[in-house]
Formats: sequence, structure tokens, C-alpha cells
Amino acid sequence: MANSRFVNINSYCLVEYIYTDSVIQEDCNLYLVDNGLTNSQQIFNSNSDIDITNNIQDYSVIPYGNNRYAVLDEENDIISYNSKLKKSSIIQAITLYDTVRFHFISGIDLTAFTGLILSVKNLENNEKFNTFCSIFVNSLNYGDLIKYNTTPIFLSESKYDRYIEVRIPSIKKMNNSYYSVSPQDPNYLDILKTKLASKITLIDVTNIDGNFVGFINNAPITFSIDECSSEFYLKSEDTTYLMYNIENHKEASLPQINEYESFSCYISEATDGNYFKYYASYNGGFPGEFITSLTNGTDKWTIIHQLNVYEFTQHGGSEMTSSLTTYQDIGFDEEQLFRPVLKHSGIDVSFTIDYMVRLLNENNGEQIIRTGSIMSYNVNSYGKNTVGIKMLSTPNAHRVYNKVFKSNISQSDLFIEPEFNNSMKYTSTSSSSKNVVIERLVRFPLYIDYNKISISDKILSSESITDDRIIYKQGDLRIVIKPFDTYLKFKIYQESNGTLATSTLDPMNIYRIVFITDSNNGKIVYESDTTDSTIRPYDGDLIFNIPEIDILKILSSNSRDFYITSYNYSTLRESIVYSGFWYKQTEIDEYNKYISDIKVEYGITDSNNKTMDALIASDSEKTNNIPSDVYIPGYTEQSSNGSEISSVLKTKPKQT
Repeated sequence: MANSRFVNINSYCLVEYIYTDSVIQEDCNLYLVDNGLTNSQQIFNSNSDIDITNNIQDYSVIPYGNNRYAVLDEENDIISYNSKLKKSSIIQAITLYDTVRFHFISGIDLTAFTGLILSVKNLENNEKFNTFCSIFVNSLNYGDLIKYNTTPIFLSESKYDRYIEVRIPSIKKMNNSYYSVSPQDPNYLDILKTKLASKITLIDVTNIDGNFVGFINNAPITFSIDECSSEFYLKSEDTTYLMYNIENHKEASLPQINEYESFSCYISEATDGNYFKYYASYNGGFPGEFITSLTNGTDKWTIIHQLNVYEFTQHGGSEMTSSLTTYQDIGFDEEQLFRPVLKHSGIDVSFTIDYMVRLLNENNGEQIIRTGSIMSYNVNSYGKNTVGIKMLSTPNAHRVYNKVFKSNISQSDLFIEPEFNNSMKYTSTSSSSKNVVIERLVRFPLYIDYNKISISDKILSSESITDDRIIYKQGDLRIVIKPFDTYLKFKIYQESNGTLATSTLDPMNIYRIVFITDSNNGKIVYESDTTDSTIRPYDGDLIFNIPEIDILKILSSNSRDFYITSYNYSTLRESIVYSGFWYKQTEIDEYNKYISDIKVEYGITDSNNKTMDALIASDSEKTNNIPSDVYIPGYTEQSSNGSEISSVLKTKPKQT
């Protein structure tokens, strides 16, 4: 679930601010403009960063005084025309970015406006406004900027089905970094000078080593929308610059931090019947105490639940077939129950339920909004008519045994293995001429290569981790690929206040492992297994099952790179979470040398150094040898040493 908040700017525009939505690894060229015409500053990216932030120069405008804005055309740059506009370049390699979405109400024709200007601003310590984006939208670039939401937002009897999205540097994360430097540090100014907040708030933007002021800590973030009434041209000797007059200005604000971050929503399919459970949540539990803490003498809070059902048919079509809105002003510590009725259950492949919960202050209209979604393939259980199948007997679990047939010459205890003697039933009759059947339980191992990785690009420690396993920083992980079916498990960590903590993976995203190859269009891609109950994405866990046929394609490739990516269906964007490198089994000596070198770099003592074989033999997490009662691994509950058993293939049918 995205950590976001919503606010209405006007009757047709709803802003969603997603806090620290992504880590951008690429070098982004950030331009800073000091605007002497309006005593403000502004940042935007170069046009080459369009696929990364969408906040580029050719989509931007700059205030020109007297309710006028000038278009920032890179080829026809008004900044070079007016000496009161000073521009510099800032290159920031890895930055935490927040995402801003301007949602628009269904049915509105944005191309009917002369132009719209969508802006995000924050105050510097000298009380100058710094504009983080100022996107201009008109009929010419509307098609490039607008995105259609396949699961629209329904809010206050309104439907928002399209949006414009930009990414801006995280204001709160910049402030946290800026204010973490102690004034008592002897290198205080030199350290502070390296901070992104310092580079963006330079007093003289033409001097990157000059003075800076930083942003006001915890000042609200301001969002605005300006409607343009007319356009005109500012003419110089050799060119003309496109300008716009502003007619209507509306704005709203949100805090730098989401103080309601622990407020969320929960929806799941019941295990004891054909229905769904849903409720608002706070800190993983019911929100009763939280709502009580918000309530004072005048405030009255109500929870509004909204459920939208979308059906997906085998013909590739999709349709929202039902919607339910309920109000809850008492009993906040109770589950809500819902049973959808699918209109097209006979041809449906799957269906989703989009869940929105709103915590509404009835006195002032303040709203806290959270969204979630669940997909189910159990379409036959939710049709207009359901048919039960009566079974003649209670279903029983089955075990698979090897049957060993022995002739009468070997029917004495002398010829029966000792381990059979104590645990298996057999017949010992020397006079019988029949074969004796000895049944023995067969177990099969399942090996999982387990690695811990950090999306941070620097070595950090984790106070919560007690074992000596290496947590590989961004790009440092090396794995060994063997020519068999392969299971790769990862635990992902991220930086939190200078240390490592497990990363909470967004359940709305699809996580993939990607190997670059010389064939198959250059990629082999597998999604993380979501059926394994031992894998906890909310605790940073991912597991991938790669069959032997694709492993052989990977081994035959000249490229050694692999990536873990995150794909968001609502934005249709795929971003890199982690990248690494792989070795062949025949290159084990190179792998061992790399492990030895990386331990030295990470400061791990020689006493903890192990070769790959030693790591496999000694670390139960690195290689899980999992017994199973059946041919398909993963059905038994515990291994012989009591460790947790993987259920990677638990959904496959048992073989008898």
C-alpha cells in the first residue's frame, strides 16, 4: 500500500502525494533557477530525464511577474534572455524521490483550457518559495502527460479516472539529511555543503560553493493549480517567447510527513466461507483507540468503506460490475463482511476488489484516505448460483511410498536393513513362496539459495541482525548458477536512520527477477512466487523459481547481469530495486575469491570467512535441505532440525 495522502485543490483536481515512493539510481540533471522577478527559486530536470521524473524543462513554465508565466522551451530559452533569471546545473546520482499525482475528475475536458499550471512548492529558511515542479498542460502536450487509471478513484460522489504524474526530490528526506549535521562538528559547513538541500537553496545559484539557507523544517508542502486565460508573445530582437496570463489560482497544502502513516486498510478472502473480510487498521490492529485519540469535544469521526468489483473475462475484457459504500460511526474494532456476486462468473478468469477507506472528520471535512486491492481466481464461488458437490466420504491426505519386493530367500531379519527393522512393518515367513512388500517413506530435498541484499549504495550495519550473514549493498551480490531447477530467495533491506532495516515491499507491485541474455528478446523474466506462505513481502522477502530450461539459456549467455525489479500496474512503470552478477559452477574459485575480498571490504574478520561449500554446509538459511512425504517438495511442516519448511510448490497436486 502506498504511503500517500490526498487533498482537493478545486472542484475537479485531487492531489495525491506519495511519500518517498522510489529511489532513482540514474544520474539526473537537476537545474536550479534563481528568479529575481518574483524573489523565488525553481528546479526541474533536463529533457533527457523524461522517463525518470516527467518533471522536465520542456513541460515547465516559470513565473514572470504580474500573474504571467513564461514557457521554458530548451531550444528557445527565456532564461538566457532576462538577466534576472539565473540558472545552474546540479547533478545528483542517487536521490530519494516522492511522487505527485494530479488526479482529474471523469468527464472534464482539459484541452478546453488555454492552459493549466500544476505546481508544488516549499519554503526556504529565507522565506523564499522554491518551486519543485511547475508543469504546463494544454491541448498540445495533453496526450503525452495524461495517464488513465484502470481502477479509478471514487471520492465524494466523484470519479477520478485520469492523472498527471511527476517525481520530485523528497522534501522531508532532504531536510532529515540537512538537519542531521551537528553544528559542533568541526567540518560542519563542509559536510553541509554536500547536502542536496544546500545545493537547491544557494543564495547565488551561479556559485555552487556559495552560501545556502536550506528549507524550513516541517513547513507544509503547497500544491497549486492555475488556469490560464490567454497567451501572448514577448518579442526580442531575434526571437519571441510564449507567455500566459493567469486568471484563477487555487492551492492546498499537506505536511512534509504523513502523521497518519500507520493508518491503513485490510482486505482478505475468508478461509471459512465464500466471503471477504475488510476493515480500517492502525498499527496492524483495529483503529478504535486511534480514533478515540483524534476525537475531542467538537470532532466527530466516521469511517467510510468503498468496495468496487472488477471482473476479468476469458475474452480479455474487464468491467466494474458492482460498487458498495458503507458508513461506520461505531464499533470501530469489528471486521466488515462482504460477499460479491459476479455477473459473468461463467466466463470470468478472475476478479479484483478495490478497497478505499476514508476516515472523515464530519465537522471540518478533513479526510484520511487509504486504498488497497485483492485479486481472486475463485470465480465459481461467487456466481449468481453456487452448486455444492456431495462427497461420499471424507477426503483424506495421501502419502507416496516406494514399494520394495523381496523374494523368500531374503525374508529373514538378517537381510532387512536395520533402519527398516525398527520403523517399518514387514512379514518374515521362510515357508512362504510369495514376495514380501516392504513400504518405505521417500523424502526429497529442495535447495534454496538465500541472500540478503540492501538497496543502499553504501555499507551499513543492522542492530537487529544477530547472525554474521553478509548483507550485500547495491550491486555487490554474486550468485552461482547451477544447470538445474533453481530457487532464489532474497531478503531486502533499506537504509533507516543510518542503519539497515528490512524493507516493506508494496503488495500492489509485482516483483521480478530479470536475467539479460543473448536470446529470447534479450531477457528471461520470472515473477516472485506469492503462494509460499513462508515468504513475507512485508518483511522484505522474495522468492523466485527458475526452471532448468531457462537456467540453461542463462548459462549460455555472455551477459552476467541480473536485476530485481518492481512493476506497478497502475503506473505501468518498472523500476530497478537491485542489480547483481552471477558466476557459473565452474568458476567457483573466482566466486570464493570474491567472497573473501568482499568480507575484507565489509570489515568481516577472517574467523568468519567460509568458502561457498562451507557456507552451504554450515548455514541452514543458505541451503534448506527440506524433506517431503511426497514427490512434490514442500508439504511437510518441519524439517528434522525443526526449521521452517518452504512451501514453494504447495499449490501443485499430490501424486499417488
